[in-house]
Amino acid sequence: MLMRYTKLTDIAIHILLPLCIGVAIYAVPATMPLAHLLKNHLPDALWMYAFISTFFIIWQRNPPLGWIIIACGCAIAFELLQYVGLINGTCDVWDMFAYLLSAGVALIINRSITNNNHLKPNLNPRNKCTDPEKIYSPL
Repeated sequence: MLMRYTKLTDIAIHILLPLCIGVAIYAVPATMPLAHLLKNHLPDALWMYAFISTFFIIWQRNPPLGWIIIACGCAIAFELLQYVGLINGTCDVWDMFAYLLSAGVALIINRSITNNNHLKPNLNPRNKCTDPEKIYSPL
């Protein structure tokens, strides 16, 4: 049975949950195994997943490819600006890898949602849209 959910649930699962998990990761004690990996790279990956998912939700699962490329480019540019010293921080190639990997995961997951039509249709008679790909339940 496929899970069907509303736009609010979509936002909660694909945007708010990854961001909250990313914030919670900072509370992981540094003495835990893999704490360095968790604290330094996983929050970046979760941020990028939420960012890419936002585009999918805004454009009802069909975002322009240019926006996805711009988002990935901005993330990589942020690291490169740290490398040249224009932004405070330390450039990390693993952060760039985390950004691109999580963007790919977001593309796969969000495309699978589109292909499996997990979103609950809006049956409101005032809604004039007849294209099932563009119909979302109200918040």
